[in-house]
Amino acid sequence: MLSLSLMTPKQYQAAIAERFRDLRLFRDLSRKTLSAMSGVPEPSIRRFELQGEISLRSLVQLAFALEVEDQLAILFAKPPAATLDDIERADDRLARKAKRRGRK
Repeated sequence: MLSLSLMTPKQYQAAIAERFRDLRLFRDLSRKTLSAMSGVPEPSIRRFELQGEISLRSLVQLAFALEVEDQLAILFAKPPAATLDDIERADDRLARKAKRRGRK
């Protein structure tokens, strides 16, 4: 799939980390407090905010602690079908997948 984004992956990391930090500060939470709330070690939170690096598990824990976990649900949402052919192809893929599950 062609991406029309003008940002690099590193820039996305930095932007997400900055938004996270802004949210933490808006909620008036220290890294230490958020660490206790989420179970994510304080150094991991610091590394995320400064370098944009964090494990997916820790990111999810932080999202739950900040009560923004609903935003994770849209991360890899399926794009809406543009045509009837798109819908038919999706139905075909689901049917093949269900057929494979039934095999022993």
